[in-house]
Amino acid sequence: EDGVMEDAGRNGRRPRRDSRPLDSFAKLYERPLPFSLEAEMALLGAMILDPKVVPDVMSAVGGAGDFYNEAHGTIYSALIDVYDRVPDADLVAIVDALRDRDQLDQIGGIDFLSKLATETPSSAGAMRYARIVSDKARLRKLIDAADRMIYDALNVGEYGIDGAREVIDAAESAVFEIAQEDQKADPQALAELLEAELERIRSAEGKGITGLPTGFV
Repeated sequence: EDGVMEDAGRNGRRPRRDSRPLDSFAKLYERPLPFSLEAEMALLGAMILDPKVVPDVMSAVGGAGDFYNEAHGTIYSALIDVYDRVPDADLVAIVDALRDRDQLDQIGGIDFLSKLATETPSSAGAMRYARIVSDKARLRKLIDAADRMIYDALNVGEYGIDGAREVIDAAESAVFEIAQEDQKADPQALAELLEAELERIRSAEGKGITGLPTGFV
Protein backbone atom coordinates (compact mmCIF):
# COMPACT_ATOMS: atom_id res chain seq x y z
CA GLU A 1 0.00 0.00 0.00
CA ASP A 2 2.79 2.43 0.92
CA GLY A 3 4.09 4.29 -2.09
CA VAL A 4 1.19 3.57 -4.43
CA MET A 5 -1.51 5.93 -5.72
CA GLU A 6 -4.05 4.07 -7.81
CA ASP A 7 -7.34 5.97 -7.44
CA ALA A 8 -9.04 6.37 -10.78
CA GLY A 9 -8.74 9.74 -12.51
CA ARG A 10 -10.11 11.06 -15.80
CA ASN A 11 -7.76 8.73 -17.69
CA GLY A 12 -8.90 5.82 -15.50
CA ARG A 13 -5.70 5.47 -13.52
CA ARG A 14 -3.37 7.56 -11.41
CA PRO A 15 0.39 7.33 -11.82
CA ARG A 16 2.23 4.93 -9.56
CA ARG A 17 4.53 6.65 -7.10
CA ASP A 18 7.96 5.11 -6.77
CA SER A 19 8.10 2.89 -3.69
CA ARG A 20 10.69 4.19 -1.25
CA PRO A 21 11.25 4.35 2.49
CA LEU A 22 9.40 7.15 4.26
CA ASP A 23 12.64 8.49 5.74
CA SER A 24 13.98 9.25 2.25
CA PHE A 25 11.68 12.27 2.18
CA ALA A 26 12.90 13.47 5.58
CA LYS A 27 16.49 13.10 4.42
CA LEU A 28 15.85 15.80 1.82
CA TYR A 29 15.70 18.21 4.74
CA GLU A 30 18.55 16.55 6.63
CA ARG A 31 16.25 15.82 9.55
CA PRO A 32 15.22 12.47 11.07
CA LEU A 33 11.60 11.39 11.15
CA PRO A 34 9.70 12.33 14.33
CA PHE A 35 9.78 9.55 16.92
CA SER A 36 10.57 8.93 20.56
CA LEU A 37 11.81 5.46 21.47
CA GLU A 38 11.99 6.56 25.10
CA ALA A 39 8.29 7.48 25.17
CA GLU A 40 7.37 4.22 23.43
CA MET A 41 9.33 2.17 25.96
CA ALA A 42 7.97 4.13 28.94
CA LEU A 43 4.41 3.69 27.67
CA LEU A 44 4.80 -0.09 27.30
CA GLY A 45 6.43 -0.27 30.72
CA ALA A 46 3.53 1.62 32.28
CA MET A 47 1.03 -0.74 30.65
CA ILE A 48 2.93 -3.74 32.00
CA LEU A 49 3.17 -2.25 35.50
CA ASP A 50 -0.51 -1.29 35.69
CA PRO A 51 -2.99 -2.88 33.24
CA LYS A 52 -5.64 -0.45 34.50
CA VAL A 53 -4.13 2.29 32.30
CA VAL A 54 -4.71 0.24 29.12
CA PRO A 55 -8.24 1.55 28.31
CA ASP A 56 -7.08 5.16 28.61
CA VAL A 57 -4.00 4.47 26.50
CA MET A 58 -6.17 2.88 23.80
CA SER A 59 -8.16 6.12 23.57
CA ALA A 60 -4.98 8.01 22.66
CA VAL A 61 -2.93 5.53 20.62
CA GLY A 62 -4.39 4.44 17.29
CA GLY A 63 -2.76 1.02 17.27
CA ALA A 64 0.52 -0.83 16.84
CA GLY A 65 1.23 1.22 13.71
CA ASP A 66 1.70 4.34 15.84
CA PHE A 67 4.96 2.90 17.18
CA TYR A 68 8.09 3.77 15.22
CA ASN A 69 9.87 0.66 16.49
CA GLU A 70 8.26 -2.48 15.05
CA ALA A 71 9.08 -4.58 18.13
CA HIS A 72 7.37 -2.00 20.32
CA GLY A 73 4.26 -2.22 18.13
CA THR A 74 4.31 -6.00 18.46
CA ILE A 75 4.45 -5.75 22.25
CA TYR A 76 1.61 -3.21 22.26
CA SER A 77 -0.62 -5.56 20.25
CA ALA A 78 0.11 -8.40 22.66
CA LEU A 79 -0.67 -6.19 25.65
CA ILE A 80 -4.03 -5.19 24.19
CA ASP A 81 -4.96 -8.79 23.36
CA VAL A 82 -3.96 -10.03 26.81
CA TYR A 83 -5.90 -7.22 28.49
CA ASP A 84 -9.03 -8.15 26.54
CA ARG A 85 -8.85 -11.66 28.00
CA VAL A 86 -7.34 -10.97 31.43
CA PRO A 87 -7.82 -7.35 32.61
CA ASP A 88 -5.38 -7.79 35.52
CA ALA A 89 -2.75 -9.72 33.52
CA ASP A 90 0.85 -9.69 34.72
CA LEU A 91 4.19 -10.02 32.94
CA VAL A 92 3.92 -13.82 32.82
CA ALA A 93 0.70 -13.63 30.79
CA ILE A 94 2.31 -11.20 28.35
CA VAL A 95 5.34 -13.43 27.92
CA ASP A 96 3.10 -16.42 27.26
CA ALA A 97 1.09 -14.48 24.68
CA LEU A 98 4.20 -13.45 22.76
CA ARG A 99 5.64 -16.96 22.99
CA ASP A 100 2.41 -18.44 21.64
CA ARG A 101 2.72 -16.10 18.66
CA ASP A 102 6.39 -17.00 18.12
CA GLN A 103 7.24 -13.32 18.67
CA LEU A 104 9.07 -13.45 21.99
CA ASP A 105 12.56 -13.65 20.49
CA GLN A 106 11.61 -11.08 17.85
CA ILE A 107 10.93 -8.38 20.46
CA GLY A 108 14.06 -9.08 22.52
CA GLY A 109 12.91 -11.86 24.82
CA ILE A 110 11.93 -11.85 28.47
CA ASP A 111 14.90 -9.67 29.37
CA PHE A 112 13.61 -6.80 27.25
CA LEU A 113 10.12 -7.03 28.73
CA SER A 114 11.60 -7.02 32.22
CA LYS A 115 13.68 -3.99 31.29
CA LEU A 116 10.55 -2.12 30.19
CA ALA A 117 8.89 -2.82 33.53
CA THR A 118 11.89 -2.10 35.77
CA GLU A 119 13.06 1.07 34.02
CA THR A 120 9.63 2.72 34.05
CA PRO A 121 9.32 4.54 37.40
CA SER A 122 5.51 4.36 37.56
CA SER A 123 2.36 4.17 35.46
CA ALA A 124 1.36 7.73 36.39
CA GLY A 125 2.77 9.18 33.18
CA ALA A 126 1.10 6.65 30.86
CA MET A 127 -1.18 9.16 29.16
CA ARG A 128 1.64 11.63 28.70
CA TYR A 129 3.73 8.95 27.01
CA ALA A 130 0.73 7.87 24.93
CA ARG A 131 0.21 11.42 23.68
CA ILE A 132 3.86 11.69 22.65
CA VAL A 133 3.71 8.39 20.76
CA SER A 134 0.46 9.41 19.05
CA ASP A 135 1.68 12.89 18.10
CA LYS A 136 4.92 11.56 16.61
CA ALA A 137 2.95 9.00 14.58
CA ARG A 138 0.64 11.68 13.21
CA LEU A 139 3.60 13.81 12.19
CA ARG A 140 5.10 10.85 10.30
CA LYS A 141 1.76 10.33 8.54
CA LEU A 142 1.73 14.02 7.63
CA ILE A 143 5.22 13.74 6.15
CA ASP A 144 4.14 10.73 4.10
CA ALA A 145 1.03 12.60 2.92
CA ALA A 146 3.19 15.58 1.93
CA ASP A 147 5.44 13.25 -0.06
CA ARG A 148 2.39 11.93 -1.93
CA MET A 149 1.09 15.46 -2.55
CA ILE A 150 4.38 16.59 -4.07
CA TYR A 151 4.57 13.54 -6.30
CA ASP A 152 0.98 13.98 -7.49
CA ALA A 153 1.44 17.71 -8.10
CA LEU A 154 4.55 17.08 -10.19
CA ASN A 155 2.68 14.45 -12.22
CA VAL A 156 -0.63 16.30 -12.50
CA GLY A 157 -0.59 15.93 -16.28
CA GLU A 158 -1.27 12.24 -15.90
CA TYR A 159 -4.65 12.93 -14.28
CA GLY A 160 -6.40 14.45 -17.29
CA ILE A 161 -8.25 17.73 -17.67
CA ASP A 162 -9.41 17.84 -14.03
CA GLY A 163 -6.02 16.83 -12.69
CA ALA A 164 -5.37 19.90 -10.54
CA ARG A 165 -8.74 19.62 -8.80
CA GLU A 166 -8.22 15.90 -8.15
CA VAL A 167 -4.78 16.47 -6.66
CA ILE A 168 -6.03 19.28 -4.42
CA ASP A 169 -9.06 17.26 -3.28
CA ALA A 170 -6.83 14.28 -2.46
CA ALA A 171 -4.45 16.52 -0.52
CA GLU A 172 -7.30 18.05 1.50
CA SER A 173 -8.72 14.62 2.29
CA ALA A 174 -5.34 13.28 3.43
CA VAL A 175 -4.73 16.17 5.82
CA PHE A 176 -8.32 16.06 7.11
CA GLU A 177 -8.04 12.34 7.92
CA ILE A 178 -4.86 12.93 9.90
CA ALA A 179 -6.45 15.86 11.77
CA GLN A 180 -9.52 13.78 12.59
CA GLU A 181 -7.40 11.20 14.41
CA ASP A 182 -7.11 13.65 17.30
CA GLN A 183 -10.87 14.02 17.66
CA LYS A 184 -11.41 10.87 19.72
CA ALA A 185 -13.88 11.26 22.55
CA ASP A 186 -12.71 10.58 26.09
CA PRO A 187 -14.27 7.54 27.77
CA GLN A 188 -17.41 8.29 29.78
CA ALA A 189 -19.29 6.26 32.34
CA LEU A 190 -22.60 4.84 31.08
CA ALA A 191 -24.40 6.28 34.13
CA GLU A 192 -23.24 9.79 33.16
CA LEU A 193 -24.41 9.39 29.57
CA LEU A 194 -27.82 8.08 30.67
CA GLU A 195 -28.30 10.89 33.17
CA ALA A 196 -27.49 13.50 30.52
CA GLU A 197 -30.02 11.93 28.13
CA LEU A 198 -32.71 11.76 30.83
CA GLU A 199 -32.12 15.42 31.64
CA ARG A 200 -32.52 16.30 27.95
CA ILE A 201 -35.84 14.42 27.87
CA ARG A 202 -37.07 16.10 31.08
CA SER A 203 -36.23 19.57 29.77
CA ALA A 204 -38.34 18.91 26.66
CA GLU A 205 -41.48 17.82 28.57
CA GLY A 206 -44.54 19.86 27.67
CA LYS A 207 -42.86 21.60 24.75
CA GLY A 208 -44.19 19.28 22.09
CA ILE A 209 -40.87 19.23 20.21
CA THR A 210 -37.22 18.81 21.04
CA GLY A 211 -34.29 20.66 19.59
CA LEU A 212 -34.58 24.05 17.93
CA PRO A 213 -37.80 25.13 16.18
CA THR A 214 -37.40 25.81 12.45
CA GLY A 215 -40.58 27.81 11.90
CA PHE A 216 -41.74 25.30 9.28
CA VAL A 217 -44.68 22.95 9.91
